[in-house]
Amino acid sequence: MSVEACRSILPAVTFAFPEDLRPSAWTEHVPFAFWLIPVLKPRTVVELGTYRGMSFLAFCQSVVASGTRTRAYAVDSWEGDAHAGALPPEIYADVKAIVDLKYSSFATLLRMDFDEATTHVADGSVDLLHIDGFHTYEAVSHDFETWRGKLSPDAVVLFHDTQVFERGFGVNRFWNEVRTLGGSFEFHHGHGLGVLAFGAARERLATLMEASEADVTYLRALFARLGRGLTDCQGRLEAQQRQLEAEAEIARLSSSKDYQLGHKIRGLMSGRFRG
Repeated sequence: MSVEACRSILPAVTFAFPEDLRPSAWTEHVPFAFWLIPVLKPRTVVELGTYRGMSFLAFCQSVVASGTRTRAYAVDSWEGDAHAGALPPEIYADVKAIVDLKYSSFATLLRMDFDEATTHVADGSVDLLHIDGFHTYEAVSHDFETWRGKLSPDAVVLFHDTQVFERGFGVNRFWNEVRTLGGSFEFHHGHGLGVLAFGAARERLATLMEASEADVTYLRALFARLGRGLTDCQGRLEAQQRQLEAEAEIARLSSSKDYQLGHKIRGLMSGRFRG
């Protein structure tokens, strides 16, 4: 295979490093998000459930790198749920600050529930829908059916957490019910990601949708390895951050008057006992 042929299958952005890497259960799918945008060229992207923003910011970074004409909407209450827990206000503030700084020309945060957000998006306009909200079977089913009328004839729908089978997660059950509605592909790493393609999107994603059994195994291994490289890097960055915070705390304590006084007393007592 020539380099040019390789680029046509795996655009260069696939191998980019995320500019806004943050702790997330979605990190291992960032290379796929980078790949998907230039391949699909979606006019409208809607994400249901954004949390810290890893997936949405990856889509946005790829939009800029790929030069696609895309509108992107992130929908979330940023209040949390039974699976994510309560969210502190600084999480929304952090995502908003990045979007305002880098992606405000095409990206919008809709801080509301998923049903309410349907009034902000035209019917038949969504080319890429990412469902990653509350993960019970009932919730995922409701989100898909509620937004189904918003999908374009050539849409792709992503379902995260298809490989989670605890805490009442029902994404796998729903995924197995809908995967036959169009072309489908599932990644098993990173808690699982289902890819459901309709209409012309099946042809655009032919690399996945028409893959042989051997190619499915290869593609899963490829994207899993790329994704795990990011989680490994994220782990190192978090360890470095913890070390810096510990060193800063030690420096702060060392400069305090109580520490200095205690140090002097220990010195005097040590001299006394030696005498």
